[in-house]
Amino acid sequence: MLFFAYGLDEEYQIVMSYRSVTMDSLFGTMWEPHQSSAFLCALLMKPYLALFGTSGIVLYLRAAGTLIHLRISILLYRTLCKIVQREYAWFLALIYVNTIPKQIITPEFGIMQVWFFTLLMISLWNFAAALKQPSGGAVHLILLGLWMSLEVLSYPSCILLAPFVLLVILWISHRKIWDGLLFVGTCAVCGISYVTLILQKITVTEFVNNLSNIVGGDVTHQSTLLTKLQSAGLSLGKIALLLALICGISMVSYLI
Repeated sequence: MLFFAYGLDEEYQIVMSYRSVTMDSLFGTMWEPHQSSAFLCALLMKPYLALFGTSGIVLYLRAAGTLIHLRISILLYRTLCKIVQREYAWFLALIYVNTIPKQIITPEFGIMQVWFFTLLMISLWNFAAALKQPSGGAVHLILLGLWMSLEVLSYPSCILLAPFVLLVILWISHRKIWDGLLFVGTCAVCGISYVTLILQKITVTEFVNNLSNIVGGDVTHQSTLLTKLQSAGLSLGKIALLLALICGISMVSYLI
C-alpha cells in the first residue's frame, strides 16, 4: 500500500486537502462534495509542507494512514479481548487490519468512515461497560459524540447513523435524558465549531448558497428517492446473502 496503487480517489483526496491548506477555502472556492473529509489529511499535511514542501508527501500520508490503521486495530483487539477469548480477538483484529474499503491507506473519506465508525463502536461498548461506575461513562459519551461528528465529516450521509446511536444510548443508559443530552451536545459543539471555522473565510449567505449548489451539482443527489431505496435494498440483500452464507458455513463447521 505504501508504494503502489495511486488511484483516482487518492489523488482527489490529496489535492482537495492540499487546496484547503494552501489557497482555497472550504465551501467558498472549493466545490468538491467530499471536502468536509479533507480535515485529517490537511492536519497531517501542514507540518510536512512547512518542513519539506510537497516532495514525498504521498508516501508520508500513506505512512501516516498505516500507523493510524494499526493503532485503531490494536484498540479494537484490546476491546475484543474483553468480549471473546484472546485467540478469537487476535484473529478478528487480523481480519480488520487486512480489510480496507479500497486499495488506499492514505486518510481518504472511505477509510476514514471505517476508522471513525470503529472508534464509535469501541466507545459505545466502553460506555455500556462503564455504566456500573459512578461516573456513568461520561467520558465515553463525549468520545461517542466526537467520533460521530468526525464520522459525519468523513462521509456526510453517515448523519443517518446518529439517531440510531442515540437510541442505543437511551436504551442502555440509566440516566437517559442526561446521557442523551451529553451525546447530542457534544455533536452540536463539534458541528458548531466546524462551521465557525468555515465562516471565518466566507459569509453565512455564501456558505448556504454554495452548500446548496454543491449538493445539487452532485450526480448522486439527482436520483429519485425510489431509485435510492431500490439501490439500498439491493445492497442490503447482498449483505444479507453474504451473512447467511457465513453463518451457514460456520454452523456446518461447528456441527462437523
